[in-house]
Amino acid sequence: MPLSTRKEASNASASQVEPRGKDSLDLHQLKDPLSAPVTPKDAGGGLKVQAPPGPPLTLLKEPQGETEEQIRAAAKRYWERLMEYHDVWGCFPWERHLQPKSSEYTYTVSEKQQAEDWAGYCQAKATLRKEAEQRVPFQERFRAAAEKAGEDPAWYETMLTDPDGVLLALQQNSPSEIVEKLSGRGVKVSTEELAEMSTEGLLRLLLQAGSLTQSCGQTAELIHQVLSPTTVKNKPEEVDLNAVAGALLKADGASKAGGRQYLRVEGGGHAFVIEVFGGRCRILQSFFGRYTLATDLETDTSHTLSDFISLFQRAAAPDAEEGPSQQARTARNQLFRSVAVHPDGNWRIVPFDQDPGAQERLEKAHDSMAGKWGPKLTEPATSVLAQEAVEQRAPSGQFTVGEDGGGWLFYDALDFSPVSLGDLQLDVEYAGRKDGHVVSIKVTQKADGKLTFKVQPSE
Repeated sequence: MPLSTRKEASNASASQVEPRGKDSLDLHQLKDPLSAPVTPKDAGGGLKVQAPPGPPLTLLKEPQGETEEQIRAAAKRYWERLMEYHDVWGCFPWERHLQPKSSEYTYTVSEKQQAEDWAGYCQAKATLRKEAEQRVPFQERFRAAAEKAGEDPAWYETMLTDPDGVLLALQQNSPSEIVEKLSGRGVKVSTEELAEMSTEGLLRLLLQAGSLTQSCGQTAELIHQVLSPTTVKNKPEEVDLNAVAGALLKADGASKAGGRQYLRVEGGGHAFVIEVFGGRCRILQSFFGRYTLATDLETDTSHTLSDFISLFQRAAAPDAEEGPSQQARTARNQLFRSVAVHPDGNWRIVPFDQDPGAQERLEKAHDSMAGKWGPKLTEPATSVLAQEAVEQRAPSGQFTVGEDGGGWLFYDALDFSPVSLGDLQLDVEYAGRKDGHVVSIKVTQKADGKLTFKVQPSE
């Protein structure tokens, strides 16, 4: 049959089913009959489906400039849509006016289906929340928490630390020594002015001078605890330098799947956390006696993954007998802002990502420590410093104490965190405090509920 004859036949068959007047079918104006809006009916799970109010479908009467193949394909699509329409609404478009006047049909959703839908919604929401949290850099999280508390980042960091450790470190300095240290950093104050200050005033002066810093280990643990409390107690893996690079490559792959990854690293007398994100790395750290975490975050320095691994490999190379090479010194200054790192080839790492609720944990940790700081901040500054003229000589020699400690208090020798009497270990150096004096001690014997230690000679 020639094409013109087929067109006539097609038109004839169309005229047989063509409705009256405006109900004619036009293929070029085909509407999606299944695009009806679906809205919830009530909390009981019923759904109301709004019937499509649009004009019925219409057939093409005179195809213009189309091939026979195009006409056949269009006709096939047209009839497929007609049958879908009929399956849903129980009628063809041209029979729509014969259906009941109500435009709503009610479908009941079972309680089981509702429960499954709600569980799926909650799971999807939790997943999206975790992915959003994992994209927030620690630097931004820290600044937001400080801003919310109405504090500058340096003071916020101080309020995150244990006051006993910070004040014990200050106890090793007399007022005149503090004045000298501040003067060396460009902050002028007299001993008389210091005597009129509160402990808070002294701390703010020390922060201004850059003289109040936290230990690297304490900072690394704080960051880990805030971001991932579920892994903070994981046993570190003992690895070599190549394994550290491998762990960074693995973390980078995981970060590209949606979220920042972290690697807590200890070695060479330093501890820090590496943040891995989108093919880049940056170190989160403090350095005792040199700079705080808040100061480090201000630098906002990151490196591409390949550059970081190359820098780290140079910085982590063990020192030769004559000391670190110039290449190692340069790399250490770039990564750690100090050459006082002494790698021996052994590293301890803990990889982790963020647990949900990191921002809330950071704020809670601050509020908890700030509560401990509160009454101490109003005390006179001189009450937390050593006496200028010591009437009693510092303890020396060997001591044996019982469970009450004999008036002694003990602290970690590096970060001055409190250590209970029962946790003291043999042949480990600690800081001991008695009668206003802080000395270095080493435990020599533990037996029958008593502890014997020897005061180490001062250098």
